[in-house]
Order: sequence, then structure tokens, then C-alpha cells
Amino acid sequence: MTNPINEIERLKKANHYKSAIEVSKDALARFPEHTIIIAYNLGAIYQTELGYGDIAKDYYLKAINWHTNNPDHLKNAKQARHELDVVLAATYENLTLLSDSYEEINKLANKLWAINPNEINLK
Repeated sequence: MTNPINEIERLKKANHYKSAIEVSKDALARFPEHTIIIAYNLGAIYQTELGYGDIAKDYYLKAINWHTNNPDHLKNAKQARHELDVVLAATYENLTLLSDSYEEINKLANKLWAINPNEINLK
């Protein structure tokens, strides 16, 4: 059973982030080349601020899927690509926290390993 006081607090927080969420959703539609960063940020808001892991997971997966379909994005811009890989690593890391099974965690950890084998959470 959900605690009504906690749910009221969650709704207040959701209202606080409403404009950021709306602007980010609009940006996702208008600027697909920034999907990784925008979807990651939306996922982080839903996960860490609002406590909606299922919605966060959808946004993290949106970032990963965009990267899968555009693997060469920023390939020739070394520093920008490095920063993008940092966001991707954080996305995989957060997805492991929202995983439903050990198999899923292992699969995501292997993807994270490919991006950043020195990731502290892999150790």
C-alpha cells in the first residue's frame, strides 16, 4: 500500500520538474542528434528525483537505442566523443541499478565494460 504522504510529496516534486520534463521532451523530438544526453537527463530526473524507475529505464533505453543506431556519431570529434561515452557509461550504470534480473545486469555490465573497462562499479 502506498503511503499517501509520500505520494503527495512525489506529486509536488513532479510538479517542480514539470517544465524541465516538458522542455526536454520537446527537445528530444526536435533535436534527435542530442538524444543520448537529453534522454539520459530525463531518465536521471525520473530515477533520482521522482522515484519512477520504470519511466527512467525507458529513457535510458532510448539513449542506448539511439547510440546503437548511430554508432559513429561524433566519431571524428575525439573530445566530444569521449564526453558522449561518459554519458553512455553512466546510462548503462543506471540501467544496471534498475535491472530486473542478474542476467540483465550482466548483459549491461558487458556493454559498460566495452565503453569503459575502468568503470569503478565494474570492479
